[in-house]
Amino acid sequence: MRLLYRGVCLLCIIMTFLIRSSIVRWRCKNEISKNSALAAIVHHYTKKILKLFRVNVSVTGSSELSNNAPCLIVSNHLSYLDVLMLTSVKPTIFLSHKGIEREPVIGTIVSGGGTIFLDKSAKTKLSGEMRHLSDMLKDGNTMTIFPEGGTGDGEGVRTFHPALIEAAVRAGTPVLPVCLQYSRINGESVTKENKDLIFIYGDTPFLPHIWKIFKKLDNLDVTVKVFDKIPVYGANRKAIAIQAREKIAGEFIPV
Repeated sequence: MRLLYRGVCLLCIIMTFLIRSSIVRWRCKNEISKNSALAAIVHHYTKKILKLFRVNVSVTGSSELSNNAPCLIVSNHLSYLDVLMLTSVKPTIFLSHKGIEREPVIGTIVSGGGTIFLDKSAKTKLSGEMRHLSDMLKDGNTMTIFPEGGTGDGEGVRTFHPALIEAAVRAGTPVLPVCLQYSRINGESVTKENKDLIFIYGDTPFLPHIWKIFKKLDNLDVTVKVFDKIPVYGANRKAIAIQAREKIAGEFIPV
């Protein structure tokens, strides 16, 4: 009975979200404004989903997420749920690789939310994409990247790839490091034994993993630790990436 109730509620949330996002995408012709409006819609519906699954997100540290100044958020990456955690506390536009766009179900949902998909294999397009991302930051949008390049297993924070940080450098927009820490799953501390309910890494198939979360997740506690912004003036993307990773790795508690 609980699964049926949860399923009906989740379906209603997703369908309502897709309808509203479709209206925005149809009405708004300016891409920058469109993605900003979609980020606000995602922020609204994400909070509903987290409430349905009894997910508690605590924000600690700097108050930078509470103001409206644009920034490029960089975060460690452990699960597809990371997107929900971050967008629940701040309307933001996510950057992802084109492979996600082709995933069944999730591709439709994240596309509807205004995610920008980058073709990392086409280096000839990189310059144009970087100008586009820089323009969005200049226009006042907050964007989020996971510079590890993929999800990890919770044993540490991997090397940050600096390429996309170049957009913030060009725009003169500060970089905001945040550390995601999953602390309790179903009332128990996150350990090597239970982490795979939430973390997704390696060759874990997406849809079976999401189904497992749907069936087995009763509650979840997550902390988002926010650091002070890193100014980009006079700095290069590699130095910024190293500094951001050091802050996050210094706070992250390995599983």
